Amino acid sequence: MPDDVRRSHDIFVQRVTECANVGQVVDMAMSTWHALNNVLSPVIGQRGFFELYKRSLYVNRILYPWLLAVYEDAKRPDDFTGLRDVLLQRTMQDATESNDKLMQTFYDILGKLIGEPLAERLLRSLWEKPSSGHPAQDTSS
Repeated sequence: MPDDVRRSHDIFVQRVTECANVGQVVDMAMSTWHALNNVLSPVIGQRGFFELYKRSLYVNRILYPWLLAVYEDAKRPDDFTGLRDVLLQRTMQDATESNDKLMQTFYDILGKLIGEPLAERLLRSLWEKPSSGHPAQDTSS
């Protein structure tokens, strides 16, 4: 993972450590996956995003066997319900670690596909958004 993406990812990990329970961790993970889809789909297409997501699930199925069911059930690029359901069944540590590894794998594959500089620039824009998840509004008019 490139240094800038690693630093941005570390911000995400810090936010996760502030979560009080697995539900909050999973909510943050789902928010991030949806944001990733929104940022990357215009560049690589929804199908491209979906294939990267599925590949990441497949690669991590050995280390985290519960991800295999998510891989097998994944049908739509914007549906992370399967991932949400299995993460909610895990401990907070397992949910955090498996989602973190899944995202790292996704970033690595993305960097190989579109090149690290472009992946870095796209992902940096994602991580630098306000933590509230609400877009900043232009109040200058």
